[in-house]
Amino acid sequence: SRCFSLVSSDLRKRRDISSGEPAFTTTFPIHYNLNYDDIAFQFHSGLCVMRTMDNKWGLINTQGEWVVEPIYNTISAPQNGLRIVYDGNKYGLLTLDGQPALPVEYDDIRPYSVRGGLRLVKDGFAKVVDHNLNTIIPFVHDGLHLLSYVDDYRSDVPTDREIITAAVPKYWRYNIGSESGVIDIDGNVIIPAKYYMVRIVDDNHFEVEVTCGGERIIVNAKGQYVGKAE
Repeated sequence: SRCFSLVSSDLRKRRDISSGEPAFTTTFPIHYNLNYDDIAFQFHSGLCVMRTMDNKWGLINTQGEWVVEPIYNTISAPQNGLRIVYDGNKYGLLTLDGQPALPVEYDDIRPYSVRGGLRLVKDGFAKVVDHNLNTIIPFVHDGLHLLSYVDDYRSDVPTDREIITAAVPKYWRYNIGSESGVIDIDGNVIIPAKYYMVRIVDDNHFEVEVTCGGERIIVNAKGQYVGKAE
């Protein structure tokens, strides 16, 4: 049944609108900035999302009891029998009855509209699964860019020397969201997409920026650490 919240001082009570009577008498202190237009407070399979004053999310049953303790930063509305949860660092999945479907250890989980499933990102890799968590696409990315590097400068140009670049068609930078990595021409991952920036130094070495404006390191064509970039 649908439910909504009524304000009583700084407390909000849940009511069952099918009968007009309270679904339960438990009250929950809700952060006053909560935007009700963006959140569907509804019972699904006997559970409803609830938020605490310190902005943590959990799931309650029709008796107003916590079935999933409020430990998450967000809990999505259910989609095809699953809820996406986020703890401020990693993502996971819950079933409609509040049981873990996937552990909270993924870098990102979001709907994948092209195939109607979910895209899971972990450790620089992404795949698409259906809502039974069967793999549909074992590897996906958001874009490819052929890597090239500065090979030389023309010395016969009197001003603004022309830069000569050397393309390396056997290596491509790929992106998953804002993170970058490298794949070879056969689609094998050389460097997982978990760096802010990736550029090729020569045929066998890459410079990667660990975080935006952060440490830059050199790795080889096997993805192995070589040293810090100068």
